[in-house]
Amino acid sequence: MFLGLVAIYYLFRFDYWERDIIIRSDGYAYYGYVQGTLVHHDPLNTFHGELEGKDRNRSWMHEGLPGKYLPKMTMAIAYAWTPGFFLADLVASLLDYPQDGWSRPYQLAVGFSAVLFLLIGLWATWHVLRRRFSDTISSAVVMVIYLVTNLLQYGSVDASMSHVYSFALIACFMLVSDRWVERRSLSHLLAAAFLLGWIVLIRPTNIIVGLYLPFMLWQRDGNIRSLLSWQILYAAGAAFLPILPQLIFWKLAAGEWVHYSYEQEAFYWMSPHIWEGLFSYRNGWLVYTPVMWLALLGLAFYSRIEKRLALGLGVVTLLHIYITFSWWCWYYGGSLSIRPMIDIYPILALGMAAMFSFIWRRGMVPTLIAAVVVLSLGWNNILQVKYSNLGVIHDSAMTKEAFWATFMTPKQPGHLSMAGYYRDPDTDHLRLGLPERLEYDTAYSQMVGKIEYQRIGMDQVRRFTNMLKVNASELPLNVDSLIQITCEVKMNDVDANELIAIVAFKKGEETYQYQGADLGKILNDAGVRKTVKLFVRKPRNLPEGTHMECYYWLKGKGSAEAYSMEITPIKVTRRPL
Repeated sequence: MFLGLVAIYYLFRFDYWERDIIIRSDGYAYYGYVQGTLVHHDPLNTFHGELEGKDRNRSWMHEGLPGKYLPKMTMAIAYAWTPGFFLADLVASLLDYPQDGWSRPYQLAVGFSAVLFLLIGLWATWHVLRRRFSDTISSAVVMVIYLVTNLLQYGSVDASMSHVYSFALIACFMLVSDRWVERRSLSHLLAAAFLLGWIVLIRPTNIIVGLYLPFMLWQRDGNIRSLLSWQILYAAGAAFLPILPQLIFWKLAAGEWVHYSYEQEAFYWMSPHIWEGLFSYRNGWLVYTPVMWLALLGLAFYSRIEKRLALGLGVVTLLHIYITFSWWCWYYGGSLSIRPMIDIYPILALGMAAMFSFIWRRGMVPTLIAAVVVLSLGWNNILQVKYSNLGVIHDSAMTKEAFWATFMTPKQPGHLSMAGYYRDPDTDHLRLGLPERLEYDTAYSQMVGKIEYQRIGMDQVRRFTNMLKVNASELPLNVDSLIQITCEVKMNDVDANELIAIVAFKKGEETYQYQGADLGKILNDAGVRKTVKLFVRKPRNLPEGTHMECYYWLKGKGSAEAYSMEITPIKVTRRPL
């Protein structure tokens, strides 16, 4: 109950539901099946060719056979969203919302579907643990897996990503597999096979979790002969059921039974980025989710409980790490920590439980120390989720400086991307499997806007300056372009003033991006007129008529002075070392 309330709180914690953007990023591709089949009644998405602007961009489709379009992802998550869609459609008709699949009832239906799967996954994980550990250990692990890892973000805030669904299905697969090994019931074997088929449809590389069942059988029987029977034919059919509709769709839309929809994106098996994926400041899993050290080390302790299964857990974990970091985008852009690692958290939960059990048996002092460490990491995880959704933690370009500026820091340290703390990845080279180029040159474009304040004062009465406003269409939009905001200010007390430079992209009353840089975090000298350069990117998918607005806000105490603000696009070009 408690974790369910936390999940619902985080679903509404940020303003995505108010802006009707719970469905975003990868969610656009998964939602394409719902949009095409249930909204437009056009399963082959011929309507996509007629879409324009925002509607076309969020469909995330490419053309297969002439006039037929395919989402980048599979239809696996659409299975989970379909019941909520029909409920949302009823609510939309009753409350007079647009029945377009995108209005608030549909967005919330996706959000609550994620919460439901989260709770199912945590419930199943608890039961898998409870078969081997005490109630106390099992409950503690489930709490930590949710509250002290990036599952807190992807369990409800990023409700349209696939990871919470994979987490839930893998946990259920493990639980049903355990029950089949105990009872040898055909119904449990068929359920396990069906779940594995669904897991594979979401992310084909997750087929490796299927190793759990034979290793569990080997642990119990000392062999896997029970799988070599006529029942395995029925199991194969059950696993094929959730995959079959996808194959039919690909055949009709692309002309082939199996279609690679990621186009120019690929795995590079001979040059995986395992070290960077685990330890880099750019989303490194064990840097941003350090509590999972306990789970990894705990797999060694788990061998004392079920030696053969522990071997299987280790094999699955190592394979998953290798596969995950062989993907060209090893840092998984748009991510808080390495999000695909969430998929195998039910497996790693067994290692964590073994570690907790080992510490518990050592006595009160080690247990208290471990509790303090885990609680501290939980506090930092809550801060990370907050900062990630406020834009302070960047989703793909964090640096050492940016990480330590936010680590265990309850006061938001300005907007780090605007303070120049970020370093964007070299996606052009990474897509080709090549090393990144790390040095940058910049070329300035012509200034597009400037406002002179002639020493305008800000105090407790006048907290805002006049606004510098430019048309967003004048600003560049590509991976190698930034917008430089040059601020000239004087702060009378850098500790108390809290002078914020605000940058917003708006059309009318609609805000598409809002960022603030605390200049007090950048300036060190009080009473001195200084110039500061900040950097932002133009958001994607802005409608025509959007403006970029810049101004100063004296949020804190005392007084400050502003002299000017100007906007200049710059071009960033990479060159080899």
